[in-house]
This record gives sequence, structure tokens and C-alpha cells, in this order.
Amino acid sequence: MVFRLFVFAVIGCAVCASGLRAGVPFVSEGFRTPRPAATNFVAGVPLYNSRSLQFVSRWALKRWVVALNQDAFAPGALREVCVGARFVYTGQLRKTGLSFMMIQANKSELTNLVRRFASSIDFVEPDVPTRLIPTGLRVRFRQIKSRMSGSGQRAGFAPLLWNLPRVGRRDTLVEGRGVHVYVLDTGIRTTHVEFEGRAVPTFDATTSRQDGNTLVPSPTECNGSPTCALDTEGHGTHCASTAGGANFGIAPKAIVRAVKIMGLGGQGQLSWQLFGLDYVSDKGERPAVVSMSVSVGKKGVWVSIGAAVETAVSAGIVVVVAAGNENDDACKYSPSFSPFAITVGASDYENARPQFSNYGSCVTVFAPGDQFILGASGHSDTNDGFFAPTLDGTEVACSHVSGAAALVLERFPDYRPMDVRKELERRALKGALTNLGPADSNLLLFVGDSNDPLTVSEEARVSDSWHSQLAAAPAPKPIMLGNVSADQL
Repeated sequence: MVFRLFVFAVIGCAVCASGLRAGVPFVSEGFRTPRPAATNFVAGVPLYNSRSLQFVSRWALKRWVVALNQDAFAPGALREVCVGARFVYTGQLRKTGLSFMMIQANKSELTNLVRRFASSIDFVEPDVPTRLIPTGLRVRFRQIKSRMSGSGQRAGFAPLLWNLPRVGRRDTLVEGRGVHVYVLDTGIRTTHVEFEGRAVPTFDATTSRQDGNTLVPSPTECNGSPTCALDTEGHGTHCASTAGGANFGIAPKAIVRAVKIMGLGGQGQLSWQLFGLDYVSDKGERPAVVSMSVSVGKKGVWVSIGAAVETAVSAGIVVVVAAGNENDDACKYSPSFSPFAITVGASDYENARPQFSNYGSCVTVFAPGDQFILGASGHSDTNDGFFAPTLDGTEVACSHVSGAAALVLERFPDYRPMDVRKELERRALKGALTNLGPADSNLLLFVGDSNDPLTVSEEARVSDSWHSQLAAAPAPKPIMLGNVSADQL
């Protein structure tokens, strides 16, 4: 039976409060994530990122994230809030999770609702459309004359995998065993041989159901169904293989879990990211790493995402996020602004920051994310054959660090997220990067045991000639994502 994580309620329903569990919830007002100064208020309650609604009619229906504070849990308070909303669905209200409801209302209805229950509401934020990080959608397929046989041997692609010896992957015996890497992305082709049966369909935040004339969110737990959280874009599968693939991965024995928060064409909703983080915080296996190679897709600090990231970290989960590909300050984007996340910028083959990579004081570490990072295809179950996808962007850099976090947790399974962060910073190569700004941390991911990337492996030298040949090859045509060319996004 499919488990429905979120509660749906129509006007006047009483089931809104059924999401409550025993104990005092860990509510929004207790968070330490910095918030921007609110410029708009509804009945004294901060309304963040309302600029995204400047062209929306007062009478148009919108979905809203309503974050609750401690007063919301007084007897009967949530049931009363239900009466004022067109419809409501809630995350699990619990000690270790962001307490929030999603409602559908026009601006006038929202104002009336907040005015009536202002003492129970911490803040409000619109649920907005999102998309994959723009530059990262330039997934290219290059023809590889594979020397592989059977389901694939690491030696076949090794000369092309310059990124693995660069971060010392071949110089450590740790492989991420027993660690769960939750990939919040477009889903994963879990049947791909690259994952050797270690990839698990886990949760799909993009699903919905019909309720009368309204299509309402209905996120589902997969329970192992191979058609659940399926990757239709290839992005999530590639990122998952960089984190935990047998041939392409930093942690080749980690358990890789698909949490689908982006749909067709790499499109999504802010709420889907909240649902995914909420699920892992509540039901995720431990030790766990969340790998978010996505963003809200709009410039700005989204308070609800910051709160959800902090919730996951408070629950003991390491959260790794991409810095973004806008060549801008990562502190201006979400979730890369979060001080609780490990935010990752990209480096290239020459150990320089590529011009697309975001930068700044919010970036924790840099990792390979440019110039032909190979990974598993989301459109085939095998590495054999003719085409190997390459992906550039901070999202693939993020995946490197997610795998590295899994290696740390295999060694130290009781480490808290801050301990993992400190260990990654301790092991990183200092001063190896160029094209950085004054606020950047000059730290390049390194997971090897020798601390000398120049001597870790002969592969690094062998890959030089292969990389040069690949770079000189004619640029292929971009793939299509839905009806949109990746280069048009």
C-alpha cells in the first residue's frame, strides 16, 4: 500500500490536526538560519518573496507555505485554521521537522486567514515554480569508443575520469558502505548497472491526485516500486552516479536513494523540495547524506528552504547543496545561502573556478564540476555501448562532495553534520585553486589518504592525453528536455 505522507483537507475539515504526533513540535520560530529583512507583511506576519507575485491578480488562486509557531499547537488551533483555507496539506508535525502547512487561496483569502490566526503563524511564502540550475542542464552526450566488457569495468572509462584521481578517490579503501545518500533531484534510473543494485526508489514529491475538479499534491513513498521516482531527464541519475556509482562514483558502495523533487523538463515547485527534505528528516535511514544538486531557480533567499535544511541537519543528516551556476555570490541563492548546508562550488581540469560557478563566503569547498565529468545515463541501464553522458556544473561538484561525506560517515558513523563538514575541510587541499575572490575558501575536495594528489595514481597522468583528445572532439548537439533545448534554459 502506498503511504501518503501529507494530509489533505477541504474547507471545514477536521483532519488537518491528524498530522500531529505526541510531544512538542520543533517549530519555525526556533530556527537559527538568518532571514532577510521582511519588506511585506500580512496582518503583521512576514510575507517573504512576495515580489514573485507582483503580476498575479488579487483574485488568482495561489499556493502558499504557511510556517507555524508554537501557538499553533494550542488545543483546537490547527482545526480552526483549516476552516479558513480553501484546502490544506501539511508536513509531518514533529519535534525534528519544519512545521508547515500548504494552502491554496487568493490574496484576499490569505489576508483574511492570516489576520485571524496571526498568533499561530511564523511567516508566509509563496509556493513558486522551480527548475534545475540553468547551466547544469547542458548535458552533452559524447561518443566513447569503450574498452569495457560485460556490465562494465572501471578500467574502461578510467582514462576519462580525471576527476576521480584529482580528488584522491583511488587512494583510499573507504567506499561509503552502510551510508545512505538521498539524491533530491529528477529521480534515479535505479536499474542502471552502475549502481549494482544499491539504488533504491524511495520517495516521489512530484505526484498528485484528482480531488473533484482540483489536482492536489499527493507525495508518495515508493516502497521499492521500480516505477516510482523514475528519472525522465537523466540529471538525477548522472548526479547519483557521481556520488555513488561503481565506475563514476566517489562512494562506490554507498546506498543511493532516489527522492524525486523535479519533474518533466527539469521543472518543479518550491513545495516539492520542502516535501523531500521533510521526508528524509522524518523517515530517512541513518547515517545519511542529502545531495541537492538543484536550487529554487530564482535569485533570493527562500526562508522555508533554509528552515527545511536546518531541520534536516538538526535531525543528524548531512546536507550538501550546489552553489549555483550564475557566476554570482552563492549567498544570494537558495539553498546555497544556508549556513547549515555544505555548499559546493565547481573547479575545472586546471584547478580553476569556471566562470559559471557561484562563489563567496557561503561556499564551503570546491570540487570538479567542469570539462567532461562522465556519469551514468538516465536513458539506458548499461555503461556499455556508444554514448556516455557528461555533465558540467556545480550540481556535479555537489555530487562529488556528497560521496565524500559518505566516505567520512563510513569511517565515523556517529559523526554529526558539523563533524563531517570539519573533516572534509581538514582533508581538502589548501591553496590549490585559482580564479577565486577574496571571500572564497581556497579548499579543493580531497578524499585520499596520502594528501599528495600528484602521486596518488598513474591514472592522473594517463588521463591527460585522453582528456586532451576529448576536448578537441567536435561539440555534439545538446539533448532536448521535453520540448526545450537545454541550451535555451
